[in-house]
Amino acid sequence: MQTQINPWQKRIFRLSLILCVTCFLLAAFTLYAYWAEKTQTLERAKNQARQEAIHAAKKIDTQLRKLEESVSSIADDLTTGKLKDQKLLDRLKSTIEQNPTFYGITAAYAPYAYKPQLRLYSPYYAKKDGKLQLLQRTYDYTQSKKEDWYIRILAAAGPVWLESYFGTTSNTLIASFGTPFYRIDTKTQKSIPAGVVRANYSLDGLKDLML
Repeated sequence: MQTQINPWQKRIFRLSLILCVTCFLLAAFTLYAYWAEKTQTLERAKNQARQEAIHAAKKIDTQLRKLEESVSSIADDLTTGKLKDQKLLDRLKSTIEQNPTFYGITAAYAPYAYKPQLRLYSPYYAKKDGKLQLLQRTYDYTQSKKEDWYIRILAAAGPVWLESYFGTTSNTLIASFGTPFYRIDTKTQKSIPAGVVRANYSLDGLKDLML
């Protein structure tokens, strides 16, 4: 003898099943929505960080290119005679004033290349305590083993970035770019190195660009 199921029991069973399925679907949807939102948030954060890194890299590249172009322009003008020795100080000063991210800039002449009666001449404009100062080197940069930037730039025989170093005066990491300039030897009529132009960039300045 079959037991008859009360119609209300069928309805309750179906309703319970529907509610269970509905609750399961809601829970699954909520979990998926949470996971999707978390994933999207993570992706947005990654994309934002990626875009900020690209933007900072472009800003840094622009500033370093400016430094390269400024140094090369001064060296080329000294080589061709477009920039006279007497106007060098004005050119160095205006260059660093127009490029506030530069830390310092100099032109260092080979022995007796600036004047026959003057062995060395190396004016250096640098920012010290937030102020622009004109400094003169008191050591022989053509012989110095500790600060051999002059020798290394001449040896490169062209534009070169030097290894970064910690500047004791600036109390910061410094990156340097330099290139030689040339003159015609009156005896041999050949082009010979007459000195180097060099500019410094504080790596603290790069940090500021990344903010």
